[in-house]
Order: sequence, then C-alpha cells, then structure tokens
Amino acid sequence: MVRTVVDVTPASLFFHPGLPYHINRVSESFHLHLHRHEFAEISLVMEGRGTHYIGDCSMDVMPGDLFLLPIGTEHVFRPRSMKGVEPLVISNFIFLPEQAEAAIAGFPGVQRLERSRRGLNMLASDREPSWMKLNDSKGVYRRLFEAAYELQRRQDEYTEPMLHALFVQLLAEIDRGLAGTGRGASEPALYSPAQRGEQKLEQLLERLKQNPAEAVHAEQLAADIGWSVRHFHRKFKEATGKTLGDYVQDSRIELSCRLLRSGVSVQLAAEKCGYMDRGFFTRIFTRRMGMSPRDYRKREISAFPIMTQLSDLD
Repeated sequence: MVRTVVDVTPASLFFHPGLPYHINRVSESFHLHLHRHEFAEISLVMEGRGTHYIGDCSMDVMPGDLFLLPIGTEHVFRPRSMKGVEPLVISNFIFLPEQAEAAIAGFPGVQRLERSRRGLNMLASDREPSWMKLNDSKGVYRRLFEAAYELQRRQDEYTEPMLHALFVQLLAEIDRGLAGTGRGASEPALYSPAQRGEQKLEQLLERLKQNPAEAVHAEQLAADIGWSVRHFHRKFKEATGKTLGDYVQDSRIELSCRLLRSGVSVQLAAEKCGYMDRGFFTRIFTRRMGMSPRDYRKREISAFPIMTQLSDLD
C-alpha cells in the first residue's frame, strides 16, 4: 500500500528564546502537504469554508471551528476552491508544551485547567492525547486570538507577560468548552479518532444486522464515521472478515431464511430484505444457500409445519 508522505514542521521555524508561543494567520492553499508538528497547536477558522484532513478523517470547516492539535497530529487544511474565490483563513496559536507549562505553573488556579492542559501535551499521561474540536459560538476564542496576534505584531516590553496571561485565559476558555461537552477532568483527553471511529463502526454493524434491508452506500457510511472510503473498507474487513457488500448480502439472506421458514412468500421475503428484483434475490439466495428460495421455503415448511401454523396465527 502506498503511504502518504507526511512533512514535519520543526519548532525552530517559529520560536524565539524565552517565549514559547507564536501566533500566525494564514490563507490556506493546496501547496501545503499533510504535515505534523514538533509543537502543540490551537487552530481557529477565521474566514471562509473548506476541509480539514486529520489522519484518516476529513470534515467540512467554517468560521468558529476550533481545533486542539497535540504534538504529532497529522493534518492539513484545504480551501473550498482552488481558484481562491473564497479564501480559507486560519489563525494558529502554537506553543511548546513543556516550556509553556513551566512558564504558567505559578499562575493562580491554573492547576484546575486539567482538561485543556492534558489535551495539549502539557501534562504527563499514560495515553497520548488526540485532537479535539470545539466551536466558538460566542466569539471568545476569536477575541483572544486577535489580541494575541496584535501583541506579537507589536512586540514591545509588555508582549511577554501579556502573552502568558492571554495563554492562560485561552486555556481556561478551552477547559470551559470541554467541560460543556461533558468530559470530566479525570477523563483521558478524549477517545482517539480511531476509538471513536471503531465505536461508530460497532454501532453501524449492529444497525445493519437489525435492519439489513437498509440501503447502504460506502461513501455515506464512511462520511458518517469520519473516515475516508478506503480506510472504511479496510476497517470494515478487519472487523467482520467480509466486505461491506458480502456482509449486507449475508445479513439479508439470514433474514430471508427466517421469513421463509415462517411461511412468508418468496416475493414478500425479497421485499422485506431490500430486494426489489425478485430474480436478483433468487440468484443471490441460490448462490449462498445452494437452493432456490422457493425450494428452501418448501423444505422448511414441510419439516416444521407446526411452527409455520403458529406463525400464521400471529
């Protein structure tokens, strides 16, 4: 399998001795490759719309979307159009976690900001933090980003203490946002994207098992989970040992067998299992069961006539 090349952005490009923060504002393009950083990053969508690719996930983004990106997160933003008609402007507050943690360690109340500090590599943890997403519904993150950007641009004798104070305020607002999502302070930084995706895949498998007649499209299912289509097919095969098509067909045939055993007609069984074409249903059933649905129904009813009569009373 071809592995996508991931660039590494070194910390030396941005940081000056004594100050572990850097704030920039960029208009995203298609020139930047998928990359990861040697520093932690908080990214806020300021203007425009586009797509954010994070590992195997992709999602539409709009102004107010805030992303917490721990060290090593693979990601890239892409604008909606290659023609630059609607620029996608991202503001990034990047920092060195260890140095930032040391700088604000004595700030009153900062120890209570455990959610945000753990999620951005500032606290030691037995589990690597994963990226997180919040929304700036009240504009508070935007105001802090704009103030920090102006401070850095101005660069006077007050820049350093004010940036430290702004960073603590940003951590507090992020912590407040995470608390609002119901994530406890003692909870690990979140389920990783892989864990969240696997949970959604389990729910999907159960849904398909319960309702195999549901129309399925790999593109939509992958999007619902937040995976690429290729990643979805690979993880689906790992989880079930089958392709999506085979899994759905097998689930439908299992249901059709139950229906035929209960005395339901071949036509009705086909329809209840999502087959509008009875001929196609017959071919699929025969290939999997070694006999036609009509023969299967006849055999099962003759073998268990009492069960069939009972089902007719329901």
